[in-house]
Amino acid sequence: MRSLTACFQRKSLSSFSIAVFLFALAPLQGVDAKERKVKETQIRYVTVKAQKKEHQVACLAKLPGTTRSRRGKLSFLSLADEQNTLSRLRGLSASKRKRLALLRALMKPSVSACKKPAPADHLNLSKFSGKFGRTEAQILLTRFAFGASPAQIDLAVRTGLDATIKRLTSYVEEPALDAQVADIECDSWLTGDPQAGSANRQCNPGNVNDLNRTGLRTGLLVRYLNSQNGFFHRLGFFLMDERLAVSNTAARDCERHAIRTYMQSVARAARSGNYQQYMRDMNNDHLMHLRWLDGGTNRGGLAVTPNENYAREFWELGTVAPTDLAGKPVYSDLDIAQAALAFTGFNIEELTVNGNYTCLASYVPLFHTPGGKTVFRGTPYQATVSDAEQLLQATFRHPRAAEHLAEDLWKEFVNPFATPAQIRELAQIIRDNDFNLLPVMRRLMSSRALYATRSRNSLIKHPLDLVIGYVKATGFPIYYRNIDGILARLEQQVLNPNTVFGWDPKYLAGQQLQIEWWNTFIDNFINVDIADLKNDYNWGYYQRFVADLHAAGRRTSGDVIDRVAADLGVPISAAQRAELDQMMNFTLSRYQCPSQCGGQPFRLIRNQYDTDPAATESGVEWNSQRRLRMLITALMELPEARTK
Repeated sequence: MRSLTACFQRKSLSSFSIAVFLFALAPLQGVDAKERKVKETQIRYVTVKAQKKEHQVACLAKLPGTTRSRRGKLSFLSLADEQNTLSRLRGLSASKRKRLALLRALMKPSVSACKKPAPADHLNLSKFSGKFGRTEAQILLTRFAFGASPAQIDLAVRTGLDATIKRLTSYVEEPALDAQVADIECDSWLTGDPQAGSANRQCNPGNVNDLNRTGLRTGLLVRYLNSQNGFFHRLGFFLMDERLAVSNTAARDCERHAIRTYMQSVARAARSGNYQQYMRDMNNDHLMHLRWLDGGTNRGGLAVTPNENYAREFWELGTVAPTDLAGKPVYSDLDIAQAALAFTGFNIEELTVNGNYTCLASYVPLFHTPGGKTVFRGTPYQATVSDAEQLLQATFRHPRAAEHLAEDLWKEFVNPFATPAQIRELAQIIRDNDFNLLPVMRRLMSSRALYATRSRNSLIKHPLDLVIGYVKATGFPIYYRNIDGILARLEQQVLNPNTVFGWDPKYLAGQQLQIEWWNTFIDNFINVDIADLKNDYNWGYYQRFVADLHAAGRRTSGDVIDRVAADLGVPISAAQRAELDQMMNFTLSRYQCPSQCGGQPFRLIRNQYDTDPAATESGVEWNSQRRLRMLITALMELPEARTK
C-alpha cells in the first residue's frame, strides 16, 4: 500500500491512489493487514473529526475503515484491523507512529458515526430493493435516457432494474444511424427528402468545413430521438450543459470543423465515462478552449497577451468550483492568473488546405510562459505546475474536483435535496472509480435516493426533455427538421447556450417560457391536421391510444385516461382523473336562454366518449381523436408533466 507522502511525490495522476482523497486515512505501506473485496453498494461514507481535522471514513455496515480501488475492484480495510496490525509492530517509523495515533483518535467517533442509521431514502445511495414497476422504470428512463416508449417501459419492468441498467449502460453500435446523421450534418437534409430539392447535395470530403451548423444540431437531435444509446446521449448532454457549455456560433466559417471535433469529444467521454480525459480534451479543444473561451489569445513567452477566461471556467465549472462545501474560497484571483500562464502556448492559424481557407489550432512553445506556476497557494493542495497537463493533475488531486462533480450529478439526476454528507459520499464513490462516470451513474441509477417518494417530480424538465420525451412516449411523427426550430423557440437550441454556464432549468421553467412552451406544443403537436397525420405517416391518436384498448374490452373513458396518462408518464390524482373524465364525456355549450338560466351563459351537455372504431371520420372516430387531443393537452399542462 502506498503512503500519503509517497502518493504526493508521484507526478502522474493515474498513479495517485484514490486513498489520497481520504486525506490522512490512507493505509501505510508495509502494514500487513487484511483487506476484503467489497461492492460499491455495500459502502457508505461518513465524515468525522479527529485531531482538529475532518476525515472521511468508509462504513461497511457498522464497521469503520478505508477503501481503495485497484483495477476497478474496491477493497475495504477496517480501522480496527489496521490499528491492531500497527500495534504489534516494533520500531515504528515516525510516519507509522503518527498513523497509529490518528487511528486511535478516529476509532470512537468513527464507530459512533457508522452505527448511526442510514440517511432518509431520498438521501440514501444504498441499493434500491423495492418493487421496480412502471413508475420506477419511468423515472429511470426519463432522467437517464430522455424518456421511453411504452414498449421500452414494459421491457424494463419485465427484465428488472439490474438488467435495465446493464442494457442502458452498454453501448450499441449504430452504423445506419451514423450514416443518417453524417448525411444531415452535411447540408441539414436527409438524402431523398422530397422537400429538399436542390438544397440536398454531397459535401466535399476534402474540405473539413463543408458542414452545416443547423445540420450539426439537427443530426444530434436525430440521435437523441432514434438512438438505442439514450443513456450515453443524456450523459453527453449533461457534459455540454453543466460542465463547460459551448456555443457553435463562436466558430467562424473557417473552423466549422471544430464544432464536429467538440461533439466527438463529448460523445467519446460519455461512452468511456473518463471524466479526467474529457477535461484533458477540453484543455486542447479548438472550439471550447481556444475560440469560445479565448485560449487562442492567451499567450506568454515572446508574445505576452494574457487571457484568464479559460482558466477561470476550467476551475469554476469544469472541476473544483469557486467555494467548498463550507462556502470557503477554493482558489484566489492570483491562482487564476497562475493557472492562465500554465495554459499559454496555443494559437489558431489561418491556412489554405486543399484550396480552402481553414483555421487550425496549434501549440507554439515560444508562446508558452516557461517556469513553475504556483496554484492553490497556502492550502494543503498547493502545487507548482508548468503546463496544462500538470495543472490538470494538480486540480484532480484537490478534493473539490470530485465534490463539485458530485454536486452537479446529484442535482441533475437525483433530486435538489443533497446535504454535504451526501455530496462527500458520492464524491468518494467518484474517487474510488478514478473519475470514471459509468460506474458512478450505475450507482445513482440503482440507489434508493432516485426512487424515493420525495425525489419524484423534484427536478424540472428541460425543453429538450419535454420535446424528446413526448415524441418517444407517443411515437408522434415529427418532421426531423422541425425539432431545432422548436427548441430555438424554447431557448434551448442544442450547441447554442447563451453562456458557458449552460441552460438554467429554473429560467426555462419560468412563466414567460411556459407560455411559449404551451403555444409551441399546441402548434407542433396538437393542431397538426388529423387527416395529414393519417395520410402522410399512417399515424392517428385513436390508433395509438385507443384501438387496442377497445379490442381488449377496456372501453370506458377512464380506461383511455389511464392509458394516456401512463404513456405520457404524468401521474394524476383521483380528483384530476374525475375532472378529465368529465371533460371526455361532456361538451360545453352556450345557453340559448341566458336570461332565464340564472345568468349562466354555458351548460354541460352529455356527450359520452365512445371507443367503437366502426365509425367514419364524420362520426365517432373523428370525434374521438379530437377529444384525445384535448386529453393530451390537459395532461401536458399539468405541473407533473413539467417535472421528472
